[in-house]
Amino acid sequence: MDKSQFQWAYRSTNGGTKFAKIAGVEKAYLFAFGKPQTGSTIPALYLYGKIIGMGGGIFRSLDRGQTWTNISNPLHPIGNVPNVMEASRQQFGLVFIGTDGKGIYYGKPN
Repeated sequence: MDKSQFQWAYRSTNGGTKFAKIAGVEKAYLFAFGKPQTGSTIPALYLYGKIIGMGGGIFRSLDRGQTWTNISNPLHPIGNVPNVMEASRQQFGLVFIGTDGKGIYYGKPN
């Protein structure tokens, strides 16, 4: 996958009539939606890319991309070009990332 072709993430709130760039996202290579945190109806948004002022990694937003938390593990960086991401719709915080030859990485809250 040529990641240079992907730059930003956009969001629609009206069924796709209009789209707006999600502020703070410098580059978005992969994303997935997962189960909302307890007490919320907003799906968790996971992004593999770069957030302005935070650098690159794996991030989670619980407020539709207004704020981001870096959930990467610097002790276990993902290598070999991640090319697929999926998040659980049954368990909050569980996210999977498939790579090009290094297997599948997954993360979940402690």
